[in-house]
Amino acid sequence: MLVAAVIVNQRTRGPWVIVFPPSFPYGTAEIMVFLAGLARMPLRTYTAYNVLGAVLWIWSMLFIGYFLGSWGPGVEKQTEKLILVVIFIQLLPALISWQRWLSRSAAA
Repeated sequence: MLVAAVIVNQRTRGPWVIVFPPSFPYGTAEIMVFLAGLARMPLRTYTAYNVLGAVLWIWSMLFIGYFLGSWGPGVEKQTEKLILVVIFIQLLPALISWQRWLSRSAAA
């Protein structure tokens, strides 16, 4: 199902599907190599968009860190809380899926 969705998405939206996975959690960027191969994306196209995605990801994180650091004194003291919030947000879909699975297995 996922493979078919990615192939259709790659054909309708073009190779831009490859640009954004580095910013997604749960190994999405790693599996995109496999899915791009299944969609028969040319290696040159995949490499160009993958490099573009990596550069955009790195520069966005760099600028966010720079602006957060220069935003005001004491921001660095809140970094640990910010990291914990980001980790929680990234784990939230997995926790919701796990809770749904538990409720389905309890009902069966």
